[in-house]
Amino acid sequence: MSERLNDRRIVALPVPTIEERQRDYWDDALRGFGVRVSYGGKRAFVVRYRVAGRLRRLTLGPYPDLSLADARLKARQVLGDVAHGDDPAEDKQRRRDALRFSDLAEDYLEMAKKRHRRWDEEGRIINKDLLPAFSWRLLTDIRRRDVRELVEDIARKRDAPIMANRTLGVLSRMFNFALDREWLEASPASRIREPGVEQSRDRVLSDEELRELWLKLEAIARGGRDDDHHDDDHLDDAGTSDGTVKRRRRVTAAIAEAFQVQLLTAQRPGEVRVMRWADLDLESGWWSIPGALTKNGKPHRVPLVGWALEILEARRERAEDSAKFVFENRPGAGSVAHRGKKAAALLSRSLSFAFRAHDLRRTAATRMAEAGVTRDHIARVLNHVEAGPAATRVYDRYEYDAEKRAALERWGIRLSAIVERRTAKIIPMAR
Repeated sequence: MSERLNDRRIVALPVPTIEERQRDYWDDALRGFGVRVSYGGKRAFVVRYRVAGRLRRLTLGPYPDLSLADARLKARQVLGDVAHGDDPAEDKQRRRDALRFSDLAEDYLEMAKKRHRRWDEEGRIINKDLLPAFSWRLLTDIRRRDVRELVEDIARKRDAPIMANRTLGVLSRMFNFALDREWLEASPASRIREPGVEQSRDRVLSDEELRELWLKLEAIARGGRDDDHHDDDHLDDAGTSDGTVKRRRRVTAAIAEAFQVQLLTAQRPGEVRVMRWADLDLESGWWSIPGALTKNGKPHRVPLVGWALEILEARRERAEDSAKFVFENRPGAGSVAHRGKKAAALLSRSLSFAFRAHDLRRTAATRMAEAGVTRDHIARVLNHVEAGPAATRVYDRYEYDAEKRAALERWGIRLSAIVERRTAKIIPMAR
């Protein structure tokens, strides 16, 4: 079928059935130029032509990554090359056969930096495990056996089954990226089982654990260790039996107070660690997290009440005017995000129990429920994506600020009672 293609029409093109698999729509303004729609809904620009009487088809690129105007320009260039006796599809095949894994890694990371929130973690996995294994291998030479052996080695030899899962996930996305660009005919990571068994955690700290943890964090924070301006104030010197000095990691006051604020606000560990002064309004008691820094990409307003507000006001008094992040180990050092990920494990060594950073968020949510806060209001505090009809989500723009503040006030009262070993009486207040 042939018709005048435009952006609105391309978006509205019907998706073929799984039996039909794909369908081509041709542009009546440029002969041989069109769009191929797959049964999965993906759209790609194509151009067809004849060389020595043989019909050939060349994929120009996926839509909307490639704009309609640019696709038409590329199609005209291809048709011009054909008129001069060239075969662009054969030339593309020769280039594809010469592509190495390192070429794929470079192009994939360039895309991931623009679209993936965790691109830095993907880059770390690519540089640490994937490039050493596949760097100079031709893409067309990598087999499923190679992928399976790599991830199984990570799971067994390094005893890191969950990291093996993450590595397999990155490989799958990379090979799908190559499939979209027709650099591969099939993904070598397809249908390979994850070697690690993922388990959802349900750890909630008890009253005694909360009290022990809070008092430990208070002791570290009051030590003021983040203000001593050492070259690396995340390390201590420890003497050994042979007289040498061994460097050991410790938790700084900045990390301790970040844990406290995380527990009090019930926000994600990574979002607290990169808290910026520019996003805080301490006078009115609000922390406005931009969508670029939240997990779900949605802006989020967090009430600051009680101890959380006191901690942040005290840090503001000590911070230099040029400071960007709230939780800096020392002036100009940046946020504690890159150092705080293993702080829970370090803290656990000096406690009678072990915990993970995300356990604090789960504990806060659970304790709010125990205090009578409704699930809907807890979800608003946590910035969870609301379920239910899409139309309702679109038109309901109420921010639930009062409900979020009331929920965190209840949780703050409960936590202070736990720390001070007294009974907290929660009195429901009228709306």
